[in-house]
Amino acid sequence: MATSVRDARIDIVRGVAILTIVINHVTQSMQFYGLEGAPVPTPTAYGYSSAAELFVILSGYMVGLVYLSKPDPERRLLQRAGTLYLYNWLLLLCVLPFIVPMQPIEATYWRAESLLANPMSALLGFAMLVDAPRLLDILHLYIILLLAAPVAVFLYKRSATLMLGVAVAIYFLAHVNKSAQLWDEAAVWHFNPLAWQLIFFMPLVLGAQRAHVRLFSFFERPSGWKWTAALGVLVGLAAAAKVVAAHRYIPFFWLMTDRDSLGPVRIVHAALLLAFYAGLLVMAQPVIRTAPFRFLAVIGRHSLNCFAFGVFATYALTIGWARLSLGYGSYILAIVLAAGMTFVAALMWDRSRSAPRRKPA
Repeated sequence: MATSVRDARIDIVRGVAILTIVINHVTQSMQFYGLEGAPVPTPTAYGYSSAAELFVILSGYMVGLVYLSKPDPERRLLQRAGTLYLYNWLLLLCVLPFIVPMQPIEATYWRAESLLANPMSALLGFAMLVDAPRLLDILHLYIILLLAAPVAVFLYKRSATLMLGVAVAIYFLAHVNKSAQLWDEAAVWHFNPLAWQLIFFMPLVLGAQRAHVRLFSFFERPSGWKWTAALGVLVGLAAAAKVVAAHRYIPFFWLMTDRDSLGPVRIVHAALLLAFYAGLLVMAQPVIRTAPFRFLAVIGRHSLNCFAFGVFATYALTIGWARLSLGYGSYILAIVLAAGMTFVAALMWDRSRSAPRRKPA
């Protein structure tokens, strides 16, 4: 088993998460514009978590795995937050041409009504990480988490238990506010960072301890396939429960399954999916180097860049599809195009990163 810092299997799962996000975004946006017919199925439709949870969990894990093994991780994390802050402004500029001509009902769906009604106030909110058009808000969440990461690293260096205790307490506070509505300011975020920080900083600890090595080793044991099968049964039961809306019988189900405040059911389901994917990847080891897995790994290696590119592709493909009044076949083509464009972009970033750099004469 490989012991290098970067395990291709982690990148494959990240690639799955990014492609799922892109497909979901295109599908949901086109459904707003009247798409008829069955949507392209993704795990999101058959479970209590979405690819966004996997994206945040794996991002936190990679921060712990990569940054905490380097000198001065606090400074590096703040630099990364600054870089992503600039990227998000660039992304906003890229989607503005699609937003400006929108009708009011469209702007409401894309959460861009404030940007059209009061641009200066909306841009100030964007700058302060409290207001963003649809799909750009998860990058706001990630930037906020990176800005808070140096504090988490400070606590972790003193006691991992202390850091986790603080994260759990903040998560609990977010849920108390959700149920009691103690203050309105926390409602400005569609991904409340007070709640979502838990699945960023908890994986950060696991990443620093290279937990994936033990996880994959567990499934590589002779009995590993039985555990994978058992997890598959649980995933299937969760899918059935979601389809028949069994969660309605859970006390306070609206809080337990809420996305914005990250209900605990979503956390448990996301962890279940990740464990199941790990087992499947161990079983797929003989074919892990084939084209489909390499395709996913390339996207996973550049997950943040691919996410941002996927947001732009969603705006472009969806608005174009709506303006041209296209049908179901064009929706399927748009999904293929979005996936293909994401892979090509990731491949270009991959080759650019691996290209040898000339030393100055």
